[in-house]
Amino acid sequence: MFIQSSLFDASQFQKRKAPAQADFENKNLDVLIAFRDMVPRAFARLHKEIFSTIEPISQDKNLPSVVMSGFLKGELIKHFPQLCGHATKQRFQLTGAGNERIFIKKLDTQMRPSNIPTVDSVLIYNQLSNSHIDVFPNIFLGYTASEDWSDFTGVYAVCIDGEKTLWISDLMMLDDKNGSNIVTMPVQPIVPVSPKIKEGVVKIKKKAE
Repeated sequence: MFIQSSLFDASQFQKRKAPAQADFENKNLDVLIAFRDMVPRAFARLHKEIFSTIEPISQDKNLPSVVMSGFLKGELIKHFPQLCGHATKQRFQLTGAGNERIFIKKLDTQMRPSNIPTVDSVLIYNQLSNSHIDVFPNIFLGYTASEDWSDFTGVYAVCIDGEKTLWISDLMMLDDKNGSNIVTMPVQPIVPVSPKIKEGVVKIKKKAE
């Protein structure tokens, strides 16, 4: 039996304010450069420790992204333990220099993070908060990969608000000392909408009679 999720009313939540792209880059340059350098190392480990030992037929389709998340999380904890924590019980996050909530994700070809629409993820992806105090923005650090996972194809910092991408920083173009030389994407005006949560996400097992 499945339970239908209750209606989601975005007006009950506080809106997080997206940071200016250049301001985010300048304040968090050390983390961005470190993450940029961690991705190729994580890919090398993925091929050496996972792909070389687990035959393709035995690999779940989500295995590479799950392993990459673990490798990147481990490196970030080693390098920035004071910044690492959890946004929810299972959701890892870093705290940026401007108190940004930074999440690690694999990105699709549009540089968008994947999304399973639970209540927590809908709040994060739509820059909503259930607290008057916690109104700091959500940012994603992520990477793109070739379809066969032979290599990574980009490393980015992304700020989104629902279906809108507010800005994208190409971390491969960061200068270690002078910051980014990339062109800032224009920020689009945000029209408040009520996010939809996929129904039937909670399954209840029948009790034995």
